[in-house]
Amino acid sequence: MGWKLAEQCGRRMVKLMITDAHYWINKYQQIIDIQKAKLEKTLNQEHLSTLITAITLSSEKHREQRRRALKTKLAKIRKQQPDNTPIDCVVNLSKQPLSKTEQQLLQKGLNYNTGDASKTDFFAAFESLLKSSNLNEETQEEIRQTIVPMVKQKRQHTQLNAQELKALKKLKNRKDIVILPADKGRTTVVMDREEYTKKAEELLKDEDVYQQLPTNPIQTLDNRIQRTLNKLTKTGQITKQDRWRMKSNRLVLPRFYGRPKIHKANIPLRPIVSLPGTPTYNLSKELYRKLKHLTESCDHSINSAIQFLEKIRGIQIDEQEIMVSFEVTALYTSIGQKLAKETMEQLLSNDEQLPQQSKMQHTSWMECINLCLTTYF
Repeated sequence: MGWKLAEQCGRRMVKLMITDAHYWINKYQQIIDIQKAKLEKTLNQEHLSTLITAITLSSEKHREQRRRALKTKLAKIRKQQPDNTPIDCVVNLSKQPLSKTEQQLLQKGLNYNTGDASKTDFFAAFESLLKSSNLNEETQEEIRQTIVPMVKQKRQHTQLNAQELKALKKLKNRKDIVILPADKGRTTVVMDREEYTKKAEELLKDEDVYQQLPTNPIQTLDNRIQRTLNKLTKTGQITKQDRWRMKSNRLVLPRFYGRPKIHKANIPLRPIVSLPGTPTYNLSKELYRKLKHLTESCDHSINSAIQFLEKIRGIQIDEQEIMVSFEVTALYTSIGQKLAKETMEQLLSNDEQLPQQSKMQHTSWMECINLCLTTYF
């Protein structure tokens, strides 16, 4: 639905540009006619004809130069466009082969938008966008009056043909396989559900990492978080809006899943714990937003692979030096909580920026951090 609106707006813009171009063409033609009439009064017919011929040749030469420049620019743009032909973007590890249509469907990627969002979801996202903008109420209402009728008139659109829709339904109904992204890159992996479950259970059975709990502690943890936030609100350290952003909206257990490491032998799973909806999710997200500046000046912190490549650009390795790489397993969970807390306390104590931006006390920051470090999964 969004791309349909963008396409419609784009067409309207092109029409406006064409209308504007015709306006200026007519205006310049009027100027030419006026200047031509003036020249007819001062030049004889022979000289006027020679001048008009010279101007015409010059304009045609300029037009041809402009046309060649645009053709060259267009050719360069087409040449620079990447080849979108998928290469090994689907790896089938299951016992059952995929049909040609299923293969083509999965090559589109797991993030491929198969169709328009429902109108309810679109209006909800649209309203959220308006509320987060800096537009006044009058402007927001004008935008609503323009967009809402347009969306209501649009029919739902799908990007898939009939065969692809049939293949998608078939893949969704298959219970013997799982379809998930690989650990690295944008590859889509198809695995037998039995094999995937077996490898996931092997990870969870590692008693050095995971421990089975007799009861579900999620409600107890949520109560602790609510009491802490209520206390911070009453003492004026956070606002009601801060509390609303930090509190949990619903109570769900973390979801455990694995991503296959297809670049390694025996294709192990990388364990991942998904936290959205858990008691500490909103709290940790808000803490990260307010404390992320603490690592901005750190020499040992990298935000992305791009930043790492920029950091090592130009480094020369001498003959007596050796470059090594380490295979690290469970990096973040291997960091001791005691060390992490001591490091955070030191960073908070030395930070001069935070007290100017927040009323939260040092002990309150650490109390919230301790809640987020409570592992129950």
